[in-house]
Amino acid sequence: MADSRRSGLRDLVLVALVLGLTVSMTGCVPVALGKPPPSGNPAVRAYVASALDFMDENGLYATGKKWKEARALALASASSAETIAETHSSLMWAVWAAGGKVHSRFVLPAGQLASFQLPTTGKNRPVISVATGSIAAINVPEFSSSDTREDQAYIDAGARGISDAEARARCGWIVDLRGNGGGNSFPMLGAVTPLLSQGAVLSFIRRDGTSEVVRIAGSAVTYESDGSTETLATSPVTGSSQAGRNIAVLQGKTSSAGESTLLAFRGQPGVRTFGETTTAGFATGNTVKTMSDGAVIVLTGSRMADRTGLTYPHGIEPDQQTGPATVDEDPTWAGAIDWLNANCAHP
Repeated sequence: MADSRRSGLRDLVLVALVLGLTVSMTGCVPVALGKPPPSGNPAVRAYVASALDFMDENGLYATGKKWKEARALALASASSAETIAETHSSLMWAVWAAGGKVHSRFVLPAGQLASFQLPTTGKNRPVISVATGSIAAINVPEFSSSDTREDQAYIDAGARGISDAEARARCGWIVDLRGNGGGNSFPMLGAVTPLLSQGAVLSFIRRDGTSEVVRIAGSAVTYESDGSTETLATSPVTGSSQAGRNIAVLQGKTSSAGESTLLAFRGQPGVRTFGETTTAGFATGNTVKTMSDGAVIVLTGSRMADRTGLTYPHGIEPDQQTGPATVDEDPTWAGAIDWLNANCAHP
């Protein structure tokens, strides 16, 4: 379970691949809610059963009448289909019923949709800058990679940059997440470990109310699930070394893994968020299953919660709403500077 859920955290950017995918179903007739008789192709039945078992176990909304109807429709398609491809439409609806339409998708295999692969944005790196003489800033961009060396390079760029700029951040830090569309949460969290306090910073709440917890433990980012703990990112510098400083976090249409990074800061003393708008509303955890034909189920199985336990199903509102940016002005950036200067303990 932990491996599957961890994979789901790495796939948050995958949704962008299939946002344009729609399936139209018309003329559907009611179906019985029981299992179909053992007719049709046994391989097709096994394929559908495997998908539905995965949704039963992991889907955030895989309970109640809507789910039972979608499940029964998929079973009915399995009893009459001669090929696996004939079941894809009903499985699409089942995925949406089990995980919700916001962040869950059924990705068709290569040959029916563009070849499925994790998009790599490994060249993205956090960038450190000096906002004023006493305020430093880090831009935390979207990121995903299947290469652990790229993951570590991203972490190192952010964490070492924060450490190197410590003397220039007497009045605090700006963490800019405005352009972060998602990807892999853990390199992002690893990159900002010097700014995050020790202990639980984020959790993923499942359908049954149990939680998976993300912690800053020393210089590591750990993930606790079902009694086991994994280290999923390690910073090259001391964790939480600057967590006591004031931190202004900037948000925009920040999405998915970007939202998880934002939530890791919420509730930490000395943190205030600034933005023109709420975030994109993908503050959920996904679990991924690759089917035998290459199709991929991206299924929402949990809600992200900040360290206080609050969830954000409709996006994360900023603490301080700002006006829209223009060619000449950036009210979000300016608001953060003003707040940090006004609350500077060591000007």
